Amino acid sequence: MFERQKEPADRTVASDDKEYEHLAQRAALLLTNSFKVLIDDSIKKVLDHIFIDFAPLRNQLNQILNKQQEILDQILAKLAQLETQSTKNQTSQQQIVYSLQHIEKQLDQLIAESKLLENASRENHLLSQEHYQDHIVQPMVHSLFPIIDFINDAEDRSGEPATDRKIDTNELTGAIFTQLQQFLAVYQIEPIRHRPKAKFNPSLMRPVKTVTTENRQLDNRIAKSLRVGFWWRKERVLRFETVALYKFKDSKSETVN
Repeated sequence: MFERQKEPADRTVASDDKEYEHLAQRAALLLTNSFKVLIDDSIKKVLDHIFIDFAPLRNQLNQILNKQQEILDQILAKLAQLETQSTKNQTSQQQIVYSLQHIEKQLDQLIAESKLLENASRENHLLSQEHYQDHIVQPMVHSLFPIIDFINDAEDRSGEPATDRKIDTNELTGAIFTQLQQFLAVYQIEPIRHRPKAKFNPSLMRPVKTVTTENRQLDNRIAKSLRVGFWWRKERVLRFETVALYKFKDSKSETVN
C-alpha cells in the first residue's frame, strides 16, 4: 500500500520540474530577446552617432574625391595636349627632314648642272671667239668697206685737174650717211632725228637750247635737231637726240611792261 501511495508523488515532482524547466527556458528566451533589443538599440544609437559624426568627414571625402577627379581630368587634358603637340612636332620634324632631303637633291642637281655648265662654258669660250670673228667683226668690217671707198674716191678726185667734175660735198656726205645707216641697220640700230615743229619727247630727246617764238602753238616744240640720237630695236636708247626747243614769249606783254 505504501509503495502504491508514493508513486503519484514522484509523478507530481517530475511534472513540476518540467514546468520549472519550461518557465526557465521562457525566461531565458525573454531575457535573450530583451538583451538583443537593448543591444540592437544601443548599436543603432551608436551607429547613428557615428553616422552623424562621420557625415562631415564623408562630405570632405566626397569633396576630396571630386577634386581628385577634376585634377585627373586636367591631367588627362594636358596629356592629350602634349600628345597632340608631340604629334605636331613629329610631323614638323618629318616635314623638315623631307625638305632637307629635297634641298639635298636640288643641291646635287645644281652641282651636276654647274659642272655641265662649266664644261659647256669652256667649249663655248673656244667657240665664241670664232663666232665673234665670223659674225660680228667681219660683217662690221665689210660694212665699212664702201665708206672707205667713198672717202678714197673723194681724195682721188680732189687730186685730178680742175677741168674734171668738182666733188659734190652734199652727195659725198649723203652717200657716207646712207652707208653708215646700212651699217647700223645690220645691228638693228636706228637713228633718232625729228623734223622742226615736231612734238618734244623727253624719253628720246634732251633740250640744250631754246628759241623764242611768238606763236603759242610752237611752244615746247622742236626748233631744230642739233645732234642725231640712236636706239637699239626701238627699245633702248643708246644716245639721246639733242634739240633746240621753241619757247613762247608774248611781245604784247613786253610792250606793256
